[in-house]
Amino acid sequence: MKIIKESKVSKTGLFILIVILGFNSFFITTTNQSSSNSLTIVVSLSIIGDWVENIVAGNINVVSIVTGLENPHTYDPTPSEIAAMVGADIFIRFGNPGLEPWIQSIIDANPNFKNKTLTLIDYVNGEYMDYDPLIKANNAHVWMSPIKVGDMCRKIYELVAKLDPLNNSTYYNHYLNYKNDLFELLIRIDKAKQTFRGVKVVVHHPSFIYFFDLLGIERLGSIEEHEGSEPSVTHIAELVQLINDEKAAGTRILLVNQPQLDEEDILGISESTGVDIVLLTPLLGVEIDPSLQPLFGNEIDNYIKMLDYNLYMLEHPIIRATTTQSTDQGSYGFELTMLVLGLVISSRRKGKKSIVRTNPYRENFNKGK
Repeated sequence: MKIIKESKVSKTGLFILIVILGFNSFFITTTNQSSSNSLTIVVSLSIIGDWVENIVAGNINVVSIVTGLENPHTYDPTPSEIAAMVGADIFIRFGNPGLEPWIQSIIDANPNFKNKTLTLIDYVNGEYMDYDPLIKANNAHVWMSPIKVGDMCRKIYELVAKLDPLNNSTYYNHYLNYKNDLFELLIRIDKAKQTFRGVKVVVHHPSFIYFFDLLGIERLGSIEEHEGSEPSVTHIAELVQLINDEKAAGTRILLVNQPQLDEEDILGISESTGVDIVLLTPLLGVEIDPSLQPLFGNEIDNYIKMLDYNLYMLEHPIIRATTTQSTDQGSYGFELTMLVLGLVISSRRKGKKSIVRTNPYRENFNKGK
């Protein structure tokens, strides 16, 4: 993605257009003044940037603010990033204040900025967020469901078509191709569902509720009780007891961590219970272990690869911290075992429409096509 420091359209001109003509007229006037290659869309997270890139395919500049290993909940944009956001033709965000709280202050300081901001939460069929009993609040990580992503990509396409109507047919074809890729991803997820029958997980952060729901995986608990909070000793002890009780009943348990978070607590729980740790990611920009690069390349650089990677990691936990008694000190230590197994990832078939008609997600995906 190319980072553009300044918009080709002056801020004064944008202000006049917004006030006099309104939001929709702003889109049209901007298009008349600029070629598509001089337009810039800035997005809050690189996940959104990947969807936009798939639709515009290089015709419009796309800039992502949070690019990967940063925590979007606590991110602090630089002055140059704020300037890129304010100077863009369009800014796209998810819109949940708890997910991107740093955006609101920029909107407050730049009144015009709100008028060119697309908030994706307004354009998902049905309820945008599900209530999460683990955190006692709505869960903002909706992009972990390809069904909801399909809804959001539809709105992104409509926005881009308004911004650059001369290339509307190109964007529509790209949108349909990407929607088909999402549908094939859902088929792979549905096929993998049988593998995880009866599996339960304890997560570090509640990022994966929508992904686990598609796989039929039950979440027993979360190390992080509230956003950004440190778990208490009592809470960790309760999780250890819960895991041991489930293990005694014959349940297969996995611990779920992500590279954006510290591993100390989850390693301690794994050591105490002997439960495998699975490393999943809800964000792009994550470097891939060299042993897995033949399967996935050097980096998680797109949304579909990210979910295929997460499926693989669930099927092949890579870390097991076992409780081992030291012969000389009588203390416990970690034994980390790499379990790298082979996997053939289904290739993405751009433009092909070989969709399984009995798949339960067809009806949801055909809405708005």
